[in-house]
Amino acid sequence: LFNAEDMLEKAYQEKQQIADMQKQLVEEVTRLSSELKKEHKEKAKKEKAYKENVDELETRLGAAWASSEQAEIALSEAREELIKAQEVCMPHPRTTLQTIDELHSELNTLVAKYAELYEVKTQAEQR
Repeated sequence: LFNAEDMLEKAYQEKQQIADMQKQLVEEVTRLSSELKKEHKEKAKKEKAYKENVDELETRLGAAWASSEQAEIALSEAREELIKAQEVCMPHPRTTLQTIDELHSELNTLVAKYAELYEVKTQAEQR
């Protein structure tokens, strides 16, 4: 009988230890689940901000591209006007060439700005 009581006491202690371990496991799983949910929210927030940033860059790039195209058209028209003026007035050829070179330089500047914006967009997409 004493042996049976001793075994019963040991079984009860083991059962209590198992219950304590189960409680610890539940607490740990709850904590990890909470951390995972928090990380998910943060990741979703970062992804949303990234998408908004990419959308804004694409919009700015589109506007820059349109401006670049408009500038190219304007420069082409200005060049045609200069050629017509040259034919009518026959100014000094060097002056006309300088003006054309200046317009060409402005076009190159616009193209370089477009390239920079395109590079920023590409980098943002890679992130």
